[in-house]
Amino acid sequence: MQLQEHNFKLIILKIGIILYFLLPSFCYSQSSLHYDTSNLINGNGIAFFINSVGKNFGFATFQNNNLHGKFYFIDTLGSYALSGELKCDSNCMNNSSGIKVKYRNSQSPDTLTWILDSSLYLTIFKNTPRTIISTESVIVPQSIAGTHPELNFGFGNPAVVPIGKWQRLDLKNKYVFVEFHFDECGNPTLTKYFNLDGTILNEFKFETRQKGKRQW
Repeated sequence: MQLQEHNFKLIILKIGIILYFLLPSFCYSQSSLHYDTSNLINGNGIAFFINSVGKNFGFATFQNNNLHGKFYFIDTLGSYALSGELKCDSNCMNNSSGIKVKYRNSQSPDTLTWILDSSLYLTIFKNTPRTIISTESVIVPQSIAGTHPELNFGFGNPAVVPIGKWQRLDLKNKYVFVEFHFDECGNPTLTKYFNLDGTILNEFKFETRQKGKRQW
């Protein structure tokens, strides 16, 4: 019952974003942007989001070459921004079924071993010129990061999760129109929608089904 209620709230939440705020998903597209990591020292520091001509669209904090710390992103139209904090924590990752495969490449007689997610195994080794010697079922950490369903943003690493309070800001009207609250593994606990005057339009509370793990 709690699971059904949780899923129903997520559906209502997403519909609310689409119908009320009319925020197109492409506003948060990262396809035309990349990180400028020239300021990082030994994988630590601030990297800026820039486009092909060097225009700045926010920043992300890195620690040991992973996203970890303050995060601020402006959509490519300059209308909205996303602000919060990220944590890189492999303990939040879920485990999935995987394959340990021993194989040979056509270019080399050496036997190689690769442990990978089952879906990746099917993608990579289906209709492949590699010679498969043996396979073995194993448990592997989550390998696909995916897009965060509330933030509509992907962080490229399944160990990277949003934590604490996040805000989606309307830069043209200068107000926070959605406020997200996440637990220690990026799962939503509370989401608030605001009117232009700062009063609460609506809010949704969520219960974590499995503490200490991603649910997305």
